Amino acid sequence: MESNEEMIDMESYAESERAETARLIFTGLGIGLLAGLAIGILIAPKTGRDTRTHLKEIAGDFTKKAKDLASTFGDKVTTTKEAIKHGADAVKETYKGSE
Repeated sequence: MESNEEMIDMESYAESERAETARLIFTGLGIGLLAGLAIGILIAPKTGRDTRTHLKEIAGDFTKKAKDLASTFGDKVTTTKEAIKHGADAVKETYKGSE
């Protein structure tokens, strides 16, 4: 039978192995993404100026969408926060009433 220390060491080792595997997967995905982007730009049928203009437009669209998403997320967080506060207040009132 293994001791608790040995079990903790095995769990710690397994966790570090999972973290290393995840790191390698995401590193590979990042490298693949960058390589694909570079190849796509290099073989694009547009001129460099057209490609840069297109990339600026895409970046601008992405920035706008990200800001809109952040705003929507912030609104939902505020709404959820208010709902939780309201629920907590209701629980407090119920608890005070039962005393």
